[in-house]
Amino acid sequence: HFQVPVNDIALLILSEPVNLETGVVETVEISQDPADYQENTDIVVIGWGITEGSGSIAYTLQELSYQIAPRDPCEQFWLNTADEEPYIYAEQVDFDDYTAQSCARDMRNGEGRFSSGDSGGPLFVEENGQFKQIGIVSWGLAEYNELGYDMFVDLRSYSAWIDQGMAKAGEEQWLELHSGMSQGIVEIFSKEEDVTFICRNGAGPPEALSICNELGFTNGNLVSAAEFIPKNKKYWWMHFGLTNLQCSGAWKDCTSDKYTEDVEVPCFDGEQLAVRCYNEAWDFRFTTMLPLLVGEGGHNGPYLRGKVECALEAKKNGVDLDGKNDLMMDLVLSQEDEIKLVTEMKFKKSHGIFAGKIKKRHMVENGSCLACLAYVPGTLIYTTIVPDGCPNKAENFENFMETKFAA
Repeated sequence: HFQVPVNDIALLILSEPVNLETGVVETVEISQDPADYQENTDIVVIGWGITEGSGSIAYTLQELSYQIAPRDPCEQFWLNTADEEPYIYAEQVDFDDYTAQSCARDMRNGEGRFSSGDSGGPLFVEENGQFKQIGIVSWGLAEYNELGYDMFVDLRSYSAWIDQGMAKAGEEQWLELHSGMSQGIVEIFSKEEDVTFICRNGAGPPEALSICNELGFTNGNLVSAAEFIPKNKKYWWMHFGLTNLQCSGAWKDCTSDKYTEDVEVPCFDGEQLAVRCYNEAWDFRFTTMLPLLVGEGGHNGPYLRGKVECALEAKKNGVDLDGKNDLMMDLVLSQEDEIKLVTEMKFKKSHGIFAGKIKKRHMVENGSCLACLAYVPGTLIYTTIVPDGCPNKAENFENFMETKFAA
């Protein structure tokens, strides 16, 4: 299923300077003029994406002129598409999460759009023969021959983030996680030396927090390096560069000793400093709901048969909860005056989803409002996903949970 990207941007720092005098490589200005980001502004996008009629990636750089689209019809288009297409869901397209993205559409001719293969490419405004970049191609319809609304990253929204990254480009030393994700063994990169690890000796929670803050996260914990060391160590190296790391604030203020042959307490493989970084201590929310239902005896039959699948994000301190042992989920009817249980849903570990089957004995009428409710057993902590247009009253769900807890 298609996952709508958020913060769909990356900043690359080159390992060596580029010669701009040859004319082969040039720079482009990022526009800071609010007028360049207004609705109906003429923009240009270039890329090697799929072209109409060919179904394949272009071999010649393509150019398209169109406009920044009004926000309201764009949002409505994607909400309608979510209801009609199985690869995307209305609950994922929450435009409160996409304030740093803008919409584009061929408002005049109703023809052009960017396509698969254009992602990551630039959007420009042109004035007196000079181009200024305003965006990056992000996402849109999967079918290249259908006209919709294209979504692009609004670069003005990331000005501070870009400036911060540019400032770090001049640093002699920087941190990364070996996994490239939000958890893993901490690596020290340097312009002058090989990549090294940090010996865990002396490190604790303050050091994990400083490292994760430096990497852009709000929280962090120490974890064992063992789970990140590959079983096949053919291409694995073990080179410690620092030890006795001590932090009480920002990473730049941390102190440490160099790990040399004169080190007093050695470190061994598996004792590399590793962290798990995260932003929210508790993340508990649905991501998708997929009804796979038919009417009994036909599409318009009086009662529903089939199943409903729901997936959720459930993490504590950045660690995924066990859907089978830590959580429970119910398929319920969301009505104006109450919530009624249809059936308990089962966790499908192979797919990472919960599924609930609707059978004849459940007597669920066609057109009923079905919802998924996940909760932590033994508590009143819960989260729900309810289709648009259905009753979604918090007091009804609270009463349902209180009754369940009392039982």
